[in-house]
Amino acid sequence: MKKRLLSIICILALCLTLLPATALAAPGGQYLALGDSITTGYAPPASDGTAQKVLHPFAGQVAEALGYERKNLAADGETSQTLRSKLEDGTIQVPEADLITLTVGGNDLMNGLYAFLVQRYQAANPGEDFDTADAREKLMTGDMEFLSFAAEQVPDFLGSSQATAAMDGFAANLAAI
Repeated sequence: MKKRLLSIICILALCLTLLPATALAAPGGQYLALGDSITTGYAPPASDGTAQKVLHPFAGQVAEALGYERKNLAADGETSQTLRSKLEDGTIQVPEADLITLTVGGNDLMNGLYAFLVQRYQAANPGEDFDTADAREKLMTGDMEFLSFAAEQVPDFLGSSQATAAMDGFAANLAAI
């Protein structure tokens, strides 16, 4: 129950922080986009394996709609911890901006899911060499056998120590960010 409530609060906080800033922002200002692949415009590889980009990612749409000059400092694969570290060590300098958006946390949760699936997979397949990179690869490439296995395991993920650790880490990092 505590985890579900924390999840809902985090999602609401993220959504509510965007609304007032967008509504109060003056046209023609400076816009800073921070976050993960949602902000960069990443799209999963095409069926032939070639890389793709979303033609018009949301950060571009925000800048265009408001007439803002956009600075996009997002990075594919960014987690709340890596963003926090970049802000704390000065790798990312936050310039003066009229609007800042932040989309981060999805990779935190996905990394927890990969760890959970590895634990379950290793329990079901003792002695097999399998790690989080393998789990990610199998999910991203659509390995049907692994997808079926993962689909059976996902209902137990929210109650797992990996989900709890991911959400706790995200909450702490978001507060620091």
